[in-house]
Amino acid sequence: MNAIRFGLLPLLFGAAGVALGHHSFRATYDSTRETEITGVVAGYVLKSPHSMLLLDVTDEAGEVERFEVEMASLPMMRRRGFDEDTFQLGDEVTVIAWPHRASVPLVWARGYITADGTTLGENASYAARPADDGAGALEKLEGRWLAPFARVATESPLPLTAAGVAARENFDPQRSPANTCEPNNVPAVFYSPYLFDIRVVDQQAIIRHESYNVTRTVPLNTGPRLAEATGVFGMVTGRIEGDELVVESSGYPPSGWGLAVAGTTNGAGADVPSSADKTLIERYSASDDGSSLTYSYTLEDPVYLTEAYSSQVELSRVPDDEPMHVYDCELESATRFSRDL
Repeated sequence: MNAIRFGLLPLLFGAAGVALGHHSFRATYDSTRETEITGVVAGYVLKSPHSMLLLDVTDEAGEVERFEVEMASLPMMRRRGFDEDTFQLGDEVTVIAWPHRASVPLVWARGYITADGTTLGENASYAARPADDGAGALEKLEGRWLAPFARVATESPLPLTAAGVAARENFDPQRSPANTCEPNNVPAVFYSPYLFDIRVVDQQAIIRHESYNVTRTVPLNTGPRLAEATGVFGMVTGRIEGDELVVESSGYPPSGWGLAVAGTTNGAGADVPSSADKTLIERYSASDDGSSLTYSYTLEDPVYLTEAYSSQVELSRVPDDEPMHVYDCELESATRFSRDL
């Protein structure tokens, strides 16, 4: 089991791992290099926000070093075909990964090759799936959707106030809400490749997010109510405007990553906090054939944003029976990436 090879390897695994959604891989891992590590499996566990593979790697001098291989969350791993038996103790595995910036034996996995040459870790793909024939505008909104992988920008597009700029400049991964299993808030949750499901039942829109197992219940055509029991997602109300579902929310508690998460496009490497003055207007609209959904939003927070910020994300319909896997964030997994090394 030889050594470790560095260099730019072919991108066998597409965008796997590019948008992590949980923390800033740029602050932890060097994505300008790739390393190929071959070793023997010494441990393996699926969990959220990050699964883990332990590899014992033997160098050219015969010395064995144990590498921790950080992997995607349990839902993402399951959608890529992994289960609890994918790796067995003693298996020989080659991992294509990004190395840690501190040159410690901790890497972020992008793909895997078994001893018999089988490639694992490719992203699940789905053919364009239109809505059922004859579906009306509201029915086209209902269903299960998948957010795309997105390469994280180098600069945040948010129009930040001086307080917002200071928060980004002073970003400390060890103080991020990522370490406490606080869920990604909206709109950040739509920038990571997780499933979400939307249904309209009894004058309510039920919006379920696979990430962090969050379900928001939006009352239609009435006063605002708590989106869910903890209050983290604020007070919410909604309405149907033509072919769109419009959701308005406010009353969010301040959060260390309420406007943007480090590993997403708007965060671009650093969390952006929100204040109690955060407000959000979301609009959901389906394409003519119902195969895609546009999630557009306008985000305001006078403490951290100089003006309202608007953007959108395009999501793809997946089969209604595509499983939404249990996320169940674990504190030990959540804190691993930012621990002192």
